[in-house]
Amino acid sequence: MVHFDMPKSGEENTYARLQGWYMDAPGKHNTLGENTGGLERAKWIAESKIFELRGRPCLDLFECERLLIPGADMQLTFQLNDPKFFLQGAADAANHKLVIQEAELYVRRVTIGESFVAGITNDIKQTDAIYPFTRREIMSFNIATGMTQMTQENVF
Repeated sequence: MVHFDMPKSGEENTYARLQGWYMDAPGKHNTLGENTGGLERAKWIAESKIFELRGRPCLDLFECERLLIPGADMQLTFQLNDPKFFLQGAADAANHKLVIQEAELYVRRVTIGESFVAGITNDIKQTDAIYPFTRREIMSFNIATGMTQMTQENVF
């Protein structure tokens, strides 16, 4: 298992490295031999090594700064993306697969003052809890070879 220590201040390593991020060489993200970031990630999985990644789930709600109200239930289902989405580069990528052997979700519990709890409880009786967040969607568009401009209607 590859284990990661938290990076020290000023080091080249960042928290993004804990999530498997390395800068790809521009225009070379599908060419493993010329992509420095891809080569670094390939070292992790060489000979089917087991490795560990850490990071928060990439969900809009988890980017919100507000805490869940007391007593709120939340049910999460994690699904693995199609390997064509996350296994790029090698010509034989179809022959590779990712197996998640273990997954852990760390949750932080916060204790707040009783006066705040009473205020929240009274507010919830009158209105819904509102969690403002920015919704993100991934959209893809095909641009014909040789085109230098493109107009796409109704993007949002």
